[in-house]
Amino acid sequence: MNQARSLLAILLLSSTAHGAGQSLAGMGALTCEDYLKYRKTPSEVFETAVISWVQGFLSGQNIERMERVKREQQKAAQYLLPAVSYYLPHLDNYCQEIPQAPIWMGAVALDHELEKSIDSAFRAPDWKP
Repeated sequence: MNQARSLLAILLLSSTAHGAGQSLAGMGALTCEDYLKYRKTPSEVFETAVISWVQGFLSGQNIERMERVKREQQKAAQYLLPAVSYYLPHLDNYCQEIPQAPIWMGAVALDHELEKSIDSAFRAPDWKP
């Protein structure tokens, strides 16, 4: 029950971040500094919430990537969602390097890292507005 209350407090505190006319809600708005504080005390609830958020973010990136591929090539295109054990160590490292950043930026860095690992023959073309 204490873990659930802690998670609720985290979500309420990080529910909205504002900057440059944009806003972000949810776990992704949590700063790396706060993320690292919560990581000091193992919490399955917190870890599950972070992993779920990152998986959702990467799934959204994969959908966006799929939109850049011609329909007839979509089945052959590669989309990545790494093993669950990969997320937290990646964010731990990212957040130790840039504690003032929000964790969504760590998720973006992970996405960029994953996209570079895709065989260029199967990589979605770069997005152009």
